[in-house]
Amino acid sequence: MTDQPALLRPDEHADRAPDSVAVAVPTTGQRISYRTMVDQSKRLANVLRDRGLRPGDHVAIFMTNVPEYFEVVWAARRAGFFYTAISWHLTPAEVGYMLENSQSKALIVSADLADVAEQAAGDRPEPGLRLLIGPDRPGWDDYAATVAKAPAVPIGPELEGQAMLYSSGTTGRPKGIVHTTIDVGRRFGDVAGDILWVNRYGLDPSTVTLNVGPLYHAAPLVSAMATHRHGGTMVLLPRFDAEQTLHAIERYRVTYAQFVPTMFIRLLRLPEAVRRRYDVSSLRTVAHSAAPCPVEVKRQMIDWFGPVIYEYYSATEAAGHVSIGSQETTRRNPPRCSTTGAGRGWATSATSTATGTCSSPAAPTTRSSPGASTSTRERSRTCSSRTPPSTTSR
Repeated sequence: MTDQPALLRPDEHADRAPDSVAVAVPTTGQRISYRTMVDQSKRLANVLRDRGLRPGDHVAIFMTNVPEYFEVVWAARRAGFFYTAISWHLTPAEVGYMLENSQSKALIVSADLADVAEQAAGDRPEPGLRLLIGPDRPGWDDYAATVAKAPAVPIGPELEGQAMLYSSGTTGRPKGIVHTTIDVGRRFGDVAGDILWVNRYGLDPSTVTLNVGPLYHAAPLVSAMATHRHGGTMVLLPRFDAEQTLHAIERYRVTYAQFVPTMFIRLLRLPEAVRRRYDVSSLRTVAHSAAPCPVEVKRQMIDWFGPVIYEYYSATEAAGHVSIGSQETTRRNPPRCSTTGAGRGWATSATSTATGTCSSPAAPTTRSSPGASTSTRERSRTCSSRTPPSTTSR
């Protein structure tokens, strides 16, 4: 955990290092600077104000993982609006319910969801402002053209906005989760005391965060925005793919990533030759949540990625947060190998190597981290190979 400045927002990083990369998109090669992202968010905030939105009003976001997502959430966040990120898996009726229930006055949609959004919005008067990222469509304003016409100088107060995400609806219809009201005396970036923005993993301008989850979900979105608050780079994938994830880690020298256990299992099910092809030694922190992680899966991931893995539990309601690191995990669930050297069988520096003797009757084999080379930290062990458990695809 590190000390936080008085105001935690991407603006300072846009002023300090305007050309630094805020968002990188491996599938397209796009690299969006902090200056561009921040200015675009200011322009969009002015568009929303100009269309009549005031602090405390709601903006609905119905978008896939596209880079404009960050312009939209930062626009809402800096103008004192509530923003509701809507799952792209929902039906038109379900989306329509959230638009009505949240009383959203603006709806921003990516092109691939336009058909569902149009059915959901229908002829209802609200949302009155409907912006589409993509080709022209009757009844919709073009996002790029509309935003480009707006000034980048704020025409209204810069207040700290809030997310209002929805529950899954397991006990009825989904419910909007409101953490707090909009405080007209709270400046944009003033998040002192807010549990969501505690810097648990040492994020800073050198951080490179990989996002493989849907941005409509609380954990990926908060992780991404926390990276921007601290000046790091977000690497954005459209969805999770095991080998593309490894490729992105190596290509962008990713330092922080967040997964769910099913993703770990799919990574482990890749052929050994594929896993060894990629260098993952840049990782400093890997967080996982959303479901219990099988002990054997956790062991194998620590064997592979090193003692950088943290399991945490929290909730969209942000009522609390608890986590456990790799070292405590291995103390509570010791591996079936006696080890010597640094830590519990894993190297902790670029030059150290830890080895161990396997207690299994099977013939021991020497393993090193996939992607490891003489130029990266070596994490080798003498232990029998384990087969990843099977999983049901979702």
